Order: sequence, then C-alpha cells, then structure tokens
Amino acid sequence: MSEQNKIDEIKEALAAATPGPWHSYATEVFIETGPIAKLWGDGMRGEFKFDNHGNNAPFIAKSPEYITYLLQEIERKNRYLERISVTFGEFECQRLAREAL
Repeated sequence: MSEQNKIDEIKEALAAATPGPWHSYATEVFIETGPIAKLWGDGMRGEFKFDNHGNNAPFIAKSPEYITYLLQEIERKNRYLERISVTFGEFECQRLAREAL
C-alpha cells in the first residue's frame, strides 16, 4: 500500500469515527452525549479490566486529535517537498534526501 493510500485510509477511518471532541474519565471514553467506549465492565464471566486502563482511556480519547495533527503535518511537509522538487528538480531532491539519511 502506498503512503498516500495509507493516509487516505486513516482519513476515512477518522471521518467514520464518532465525532468528538472525545474525553475520558477513569476508564470510559465519552462524548457530550455519553460513553462511546469502556475499558472496564461486565464480561461474560464477571468483571474484567484491561491492563493499563488508566492510561489507555486518555490515549484513546486523544487519538482523533493526535491523528488529525499528524496527518496535517504529513500533508504540510509533502506540500513543502513538492515545492522543493519543482524548484530544484527531482534529481536534486533525491540527492538531498539521501544525504539527510
């Protein structure tokens, strides 16, 4: 899968997710109208708790914000690289990229 296809896949998943903002309280992830995920609850054989639930819930709640930020950064850098490519030519860009590694 190409980088752009993966970025498009992430955008589609983000757009399909429950609109935010998301928040967390204890082990629940919720929006203004109520919970959308619970990391603690009644399982088939009694109560269950996921490892690290106290850290997972806030991370899950912030994920849409983090993903949005990272996608914007990738797109900003891709636009910048495209401008460099037009200005300096593709060959020079490849040379500079190799030197950066």
